[in-house]
Amino acid sequence: MFLLTGPDAEDYVSFENAPVGQPGRLVAIVVETRRSEHCGDIARSLVPVTPRVAEEITLGAGTLFTDTDAELGVPTAVGLAPDDNRDTDWLDPRASYRCHNQTVRLELRISSHTNGHARDTRPHAA
Repeated sequence: MFLLTGPDAEDYVSFENAPVGQPGRLVAIVVETRRSEHCGDIARSLVPVTPRVAEEITLGAGTLFTDTDAELGVPTAVGLAPDDNRDTDWLDPRASYRCHNQTVRLELRISSHTNGHARDTRPHAA
């Protein structure tokens, strides 16, 4: 997942200080809302839905990783490697569409849900 610095911005938020390797839940807290013009995911029958201000949307649980933009040289994407080793939907698609085109604050809510199992936090297709 990547974030832009504002509703009309073209610059990505940097995740240079993200706690990579930390287990937890990635939660988006809605700061400001607007209507999304995105058509959604037709195959899954998912469309963006405008959330409420202050709504907390859990995007997923797992071990935090970042992905570095080759041109910028900084991490501009963040995700969670799930503990159940699934290959798809590392972040909840419905939750992602609730956040689409909204102003949010991302928080990693630290937990010990991994039960001591080490996870491969390298980026994978999701």
